[in-house]
This record gives sequence, C-alpha cells and structure tokens, in this order.
Amino acid sequence: MHVFAGSRPRALWTTAAGWLPRGGALGLEEWEARHRAICVLLWTHAVALPFIGLLRGQSLMHVLAEAAVVAWFALGAQVRWLSVPARSALATLGLLTSSAVVVHFFGGLIEMHFHFFVMVAVVALYQAWMPFLLALIFVVLHHSLTGTFAPDAVYNHPAAVSNPWLWGLVHGGFILAESVACLVYWRASEQALDREREARFAAQDAHRDLARAQELSGMGSWDWHVASDTVTWSDHMYSLAGADSEKFTPSIQSFLAVVHPEDRDRVGKLIQSAYETQADLDYECRLVRPDGTVRTIHALGETRRDVNGEVTQMSGTCHDVTERKQLQEEITHLAFHDPLTALANRRLFLDRLDHALAQLRRSDGTFAILFIDLDDFKEINDSYGHTAGDALLQEVAGRLRRAVRETDTIARFGGDEFAVLCDQADLDIATQAAQRIEAELRHPTVIEGNQVEVAGSIGIAIADRDADADTLLRQADAAMYAVKALDKQSHSAFPSAHAVTSAPETRGS
Repeated sequence: MHVFAGSRPRALWTTAAGWLPRGGALGLEEWEARHRAICVLLWTHAVALPFIGLLRGQSLMHVLAEAAVVAWFALGAQVRWLSVPARSALATLGLLTSSAVVVHFFGGLIEMHFHFFVMVAVVALYQAWMPFLLALIFVVLHHSLTGTFAPDAVYNHPAAVSNPWLWGLVHGGFILAESVACLVYWRASEQALDREREARFAAQDAHRDLARAQELSGMGSWDWHVASDTVTWSDHMYSLAGADSEKFTPSIQSFLAVVHPEDRDRVGKLIQSAYETQADLDYECRLVRPDGTVRTIHALGETRRDVNGEVTQMSGTCHDVTERKQLQEEITHLAFHDPLTALANRRLFLDRLDHALAQLRRSDGTFAILFIDLDDFKEINDSYGHTAGDALLQEVAGRLRRAVRETDTIARFGGDEFAVLCDQADLDIATQAAQRIEAELRHPTVIEGNQVEVAGSIGIAIADRDADADTLLRQADAAMYAVKALDKQSHSAFPSAHAVTSAPETRGS
C-alpha cells in the first residue's frame, strides 16, 4: 500500500512535468542573439531611468545611483568569459531592478507594477528555468522586503503597506499566472525546436547515407540552377574531380576545366545542346585531377522546365567508371590478343583482313599476308621445356615487331605459327619484310642460359580485288609449306591469289 501510495504522486508529478518546458533548449547562437537584444533593452533602461527620475522630482544623485545599479548589471551581462547562466542571471537582475526603480520613481503606483510583468516575459525569452525562477523570486522578495522597510517605494494603498508579505505573494502569484502564457509559448517553442532538430538530424543522416552510398557506388550528383547560374555538387563529386570543397567553386566552366582537353569541346557542346533542345544528357568523358590522375566518368542528366517551357534546372549524376572501363579494355584486349605474346590473335587478324579486303575493293592498291612457321620449334620445346618454349615465342614476337612497320598487323595463330598483314604492300615490299624477319630471327638467341638457333619458313600471298580471306590464308599457308618442303629458313610467294594449286615461287633468304 505504501508503495502504491508513493508511486501515484510520482506518476502525477511525472505527468505534470511532461507538460512543463525542459529549459535550456536554445542553441548557443540563438541564445546569443536573444541575449544581445535583452542587453540592448537593459542599456536603454540604464540611460532612460535618470530622465524619468528627474521628471518625477527625484534628485540627480539619487537617479544616477539607481541607474548605476542597472548599468552595472548590464556591464556584467556582457562579460564574455562568464558562463551563459551567469550572464542570464545578471541580465535578469538588471531588468527586474529596472522595474523596481520605475515603481519607486512613481511612488508605488499600481499601474507601474505592470513593468514587472513585461520584464518577466522578456526573461522568459531565455527559455531557461534559472533566470525565470530568479525573476519570480525577485518579485516576491522585492515586494515583501522593500514593502516592509520602504513601503512607499512599492505600494500606494494602505492594505499593501500594512501587509507587505501577503501582497508580495499576491503579486508573485499574478506574475506566475501571467507567466503561464510564457510557459506555453516556451513549451511550444521547445517542441518546434525539437522537430527542427529531428528534421535536421534526419537530413544529416540522409546526407551521410547518400554520401556513403555515392562513395561506395563511385557516383556523385550535381544540380545547375539556370536562373542564378549556380551549381551545387555532392561530396563525392568533389572527390571525383579531386577538388577541395572549401576552395573549389563548382560551375559549368570549372567542371569543363577539369574535363580532359581531348574531351572538353565535345562535353561542352553536349551540355549546350541539352540546354537548348531540353534533351537528356548521357555521355562519358575523362576528368584530370590536380595530381594528374585521370578518371573516366559516365554522366547522366535531365532538364526541368517551368510552365512556359523554359529550362530552369539541370540535374544529374556522374558515375566513376574508370575501373569498369579498364576491365572492359582488358577483356577486349584478351578477346583479341594472344595472352602469351600480346600480339593480335586469329580473331583480330581476320577482322583486320576483312577490313583490308573491303578497302581494297573500294580503291586501288594491294596488300600482302606473310605466314610464318618456326622451324624445329618442337625440338627446342622438348629439349629445354615449355617454359623455355614460351620465352622463345615471346622473343620471336618482339623481333617480328622490330621487323615490320607500325601499320602492319602481327598475329599469333597458335603454337609456333605467326601471320603478318602488310598494309599497302606489293610483292617487293612483302619480300623485303620477309627478309627483315629472317634477319631478325637469325640473331643469336639465349633462352634461360641456353643459346638456341631460331629460323622460320615464310609464305607470302598478295591480294587483289577478287581475293577473299580464306583463299589468301590458304595461299600463304601453301607457300609456307612449300618452303618447308624445299629448304627451311627461307620464304616463298604464291604467284596468284587464284591459282591455289600452282607451284610456289621460292626465293632464298
């Protein structure tokens, strides 16, 4: 029973306290703004009180002494090294002292007591319990103590003069009743601040989540407000550009300045076109960071229009696709190149051959195919192992690159077979290329400490307008095997792109 009886008052108090303001909810910046305004009001009283006192017939020394007390509180309230509660208390005492002086100057006139009501309402702007309760205590003690020792300075009616403590409590009650409105406003203000803080924290959380998501996805966002020509970037946009958000001012021009010089004109035209035609943006470009690193981005954007169809805003995202592009390039390279020698593979060679044939049919000229097979490669592979064989193939690839022109395509067809597509080459140019290859292959070769001899048989096929890829490859292959049958370490040219069964013409190296 005792527990139940004790818990009920506590529950009632908890419920009542829930309706009261907590106090201290103002942020420091807002408190400073209100405190400055209160100090201005306090100094206004310190300056005005002497004039009021003189008009009410008080002596000069008297009014200056009264005003000096208020000025002292005003000075103390503006001492920066004092704590917030201390400065609030000094300002509160100054305001309530001003009320006491006003009432005193008017001989306790009842209407002047409303000055206390106003000052308590001003103190409530601090939205803190300490200055608010201090104001209520000041009113009760002032009316009671001063009413006891100097009743004419507080009251002008006999009932109050004869019983100052009672009337002090009565005035305190009136002040407290008037303060209900202040407390309601105070509580409502705290609730509004709570909602504002919750919304701000939610926005900050959302911003952090968005920034984290953009960081993880490599994506930044941007907005261009056309009317004000202002551009805003998300945090990760600054990261993409390698820019310092404190020093870098985003704009269309500053973005284009970060774009790779080779892409800049194209990107500028795309943005201008999207603005003029109200089309969406979708492009890739490279960004050059201040440290020289290059990142590739995929940019998307859309335009927003007003009721008149005018573009008011462009918004979009920039996605860092550098790694994806590199991976795509690596995959593409692996799809079209031999992984051991990094030469073109059969697929890329055939693609280049088809292009060369198409070009040949549209214009005059010709080209040649050289088919190369290393002589006795199997013996080298068997004698020194596959690792040595792979090293030899890589060495041969390097020598082939040195022997032919940059415009020619070298491919490894598989095993120890290579092919060269000599662009714009007749039989003489192709023969010279074959001779350079033979000379390169004859150079001494040391593989894993072992000196080996390298030679190759080379077949040549010359293309004309009526040639096709399969025929040319068969001709070059036939010419190469003719060399092997007659005398290795040489080259042979197939006499005609159509005479597949003709005997090859053999030329010594």
